[in-house]
Amino acid sequence: MNRFISLFGHSYHSKDLVQLIEQFEINYPEKPFLNSKGEIMTATASNASKDLYLGFKGANYAYPAGFGKPKSIGINEEEEIILMEITLMSNILEGVHGLKIGDSQEDVLRKLNTKPQEKITSEPSSMPGSVKRHNWIFWMEDYKLQISFLDDFKLDFIRVREFEKSEKLKIKLTATLKEQKKNLRPENLKNIEAAGDLSFLNRWSIDTKDEPKKNELIEFMKNYLALISEHTAKKSASKIYAETTKLVKSINKLNQDSSFIESTERADLCAFIEKVVQSTGFRIPEGLDITEEYRMW
Repeated sequence: MNRFISLFGHSYHSKDLVQLIEQFEINYPEKPFLNSKGEIMTATASNASKDLYLGFKGANYAYPAGFGKPKSIGINEEEEIILMEITLMSNILEGVHGLKIGDSQEDVLRKLNTKPQEKITSEPSSMPGSVKRHNWIFWMEDYKLQISFLDDFKLDFIRVREFEKSEKLKIKLTATLKEQKKNLRPENLKNIEAAGDLSFLNRWSIDTKDEPKKNELIEFMKNYLALISEHTAKKSASKIYAETTKLVKSINKLNQDSSFIESTERADLCAFIEKVVQSTGFRIPEGLDITEEYRMW
């Protein structure tokens, strides 16, 4: 499995990947999913008899948009696909960290020596063969790892996926939270006050029925500004990040029923949050939307 993982970002037609594809008799995707422009978005190459599946993104748009520049690309770029995921449902390959299909949850925790970032239970769909699954998501050093258990809590499949650009930026951000402390200065409190100008809300065209939600949003934002000032004075970057996440989730709930936040409002709110966070001295990596991970508006 590690040999495939080492080829994430490479073309289906790259020399090393072709060797593995031939070795495991993997078939080229018959029906890749295309966008409205006819560009390949996703494709799956597989050997179903060996329960081995490779996930690809199109080299023209989908892979660069989500993952960045491919590490290798073939001659026919418009038909090219780039490896970014592998799913294993048998022990035909050695799993990462010695994982094996059939391992218990205790085996998984012992072998990985870390706890999952997320635990998600998926209910069976109407599709034939669909079953209830208990999924554990791990953010490893170089990739995202999904472990799936059935109701007997035995490992049923292993999925390894390359980190997307936004995920890499978030990892970079969280890794530097302690270092951010030196960037936060009490004299930045005046900058926060300036960045916290809420007059942009007056430009919004909100239905009368949504005015109460708008007023509630204003209270959320005022409270957020007060807490950001407090955490800046105490030079706590982790709490600034936590309060920002909390605000985004609060806006999610507020917008859940009426969806009064549309494209203009979304752009304004994202710009407001980014400006406030940066006014503290907190440095956001270029290209990272600090609201994106939890934002549902």
